[in-house]
Amino acid sequence: MHSMFVLLLILFSCQSALAAMVALNFPSRASLAEILYWPKADHSVRRARVVAQGDVHIPDNINLEVNLTFDGQQQMKPIEQLSRLRVTTFCASQLDFEDEQLAYIKNFKYLHTLNLDQTMISDKALTVIGNNFKELATLRASGTNITGTTMASLSQLKKLRHLDLSASALKPGTLAKLKPIMPNLIDLRLGRTVLNNEECASLINLSNATILDISFNRKIDNKCMAYLSSLKNLQRLSINDTGINDKILPMLLKLPKLNTVTIRPKEFWHDGQSRSKFKHIRFVDVVANSHFPAEALSPLH
Repeated sequence: MHSMFVLLLILFSCQSALAAMVALNFPSRASLAEILYWPKADHSVRRARVVAQGDVHIPDNINLEVNLTFDGQQQMKPIEQLSRLRVTTFCASQLDFEDEQLAYIKNFKYLHTLNLDQTMISDKALTVIGNNFKELATLRASGTNITGTTMASLSQLKKLRHLDLSASALKPGTLAKLKPIMPNLIDLRLGRTVLNNEECASLINLSNATILDISFNRKIDNKCMAYLSSLKNLQRLSINDTGINDKILPMLLKLPKLNTVTIRPKEFWHDGQSRSKFKHIRFVDVVANSHFPAEALSPLH
């Protein structure tokens, strides 16, 4: 009797394990994506990796990270079936991913992080993102065709905390459209976005921001800093390759949590003498602390 009970228990456990797996079918000739997940919530074992190719079985109700491949970007329809699972991170970075392809992931209702850096998306994508990904906390969209005409769509993302719009030619008035969610942001990246002092007026709403990057915007100067003087939670500020210089030091020193400022020393310090630290603030040389060659960090505008 005891042996029979043990056998039934084993069979029940196996059935439960099988029931927790979802069978998916992808084209067999190419891998469309890399799917990563932690088998245990405490991360005590190595992260598992599944290739989206042929017949695969993926655990149900577990957080998944999906990294699209070149072949996947060209065959998005099979990716759509992943909406049955708990996809929390999706990355199409550095692919020719376009606005229309978002239709295949719009039902990823658990999406927490979306990385579309250096893709082909435009303002149309922001509408899809704002309308569908209500759980989104991180949006990376640097180096895209976004200009900001539909930026107001992101005001629907009440849980958004990290936003990267770097290397995008944003139109005047774009930042003002983010005003409803600016108090929620803790990390905003706006390097190389053609900002000017007037646009920076909207940054006063970043009451909880800890990281702000406004580097490589030559139309910004010391006047812009008046809008940042109330950002009491700011810890890291990037202002290299702007018109900002060391005359704003008194204001920086009044920001209680500021500890790191990224600059281009020869442009920031009026006497040309570089300083790595001034009182409680560490000044970081954008070139010396980069893995890129100096010419790659030269200003473009």
